[in-house]
Amino acid sequence: MKHPHRVLVVVLGVGSAIGLSAILLRAREEHTVATPVSSASANGCQRLGDHHWWVSKAAKELYFQNSSRMNEDIVLRPENQGSSDLITELRIAKVAKASPMHVAGFRVDDQVLKVNGLRVSTIGRAMGLANEIKASKKLTVQVDRQGKIIDYQFDFE
Repeated sequence: MKHPHRVLVVVLGVGSAIGLSAILLRAREEHTVATPVSSASANGCQRLGDHHWWVSKAAKELYFQNSSRMNEDIVLRPENQGSSDLITELRIAKVAKASPMHVAGFRVDDQVLKVNGLRVSTIGRAMGLANEIKASKKLTVQVDRQGKIIDYQFDFE
């Protein structure tokens, strides 16, 4: 990679997208099958399916108050072409085993294909993800794990 300073930018932007699953740690332990939203757990998160979660507005806001944690829990490795801002591939280089991202299902070497239906193909897109997610009512993250496509979905109150 020609521009190592860009890794931090990508980690902050895309890490927000992937790292948002951090608020799901307790929910995954508490809910092994789907339950109605009205019976959501006290932590404001609820598992609706294998890769589908409901997250309350309060839990989402709480997560975004602690942005440094995601950088300790997950590291992303972008590949770019020379000095261009284009990202040709974005992979998870590290995910701490005790981290919420690992509990939610993300693994080392997963290739991030799309966030909210769009490829993360530029540094600019990566930098804008945190604000996009803060304003959104839904989040989707599509990854490729050794040829298997996995779609994670998060619905916000």
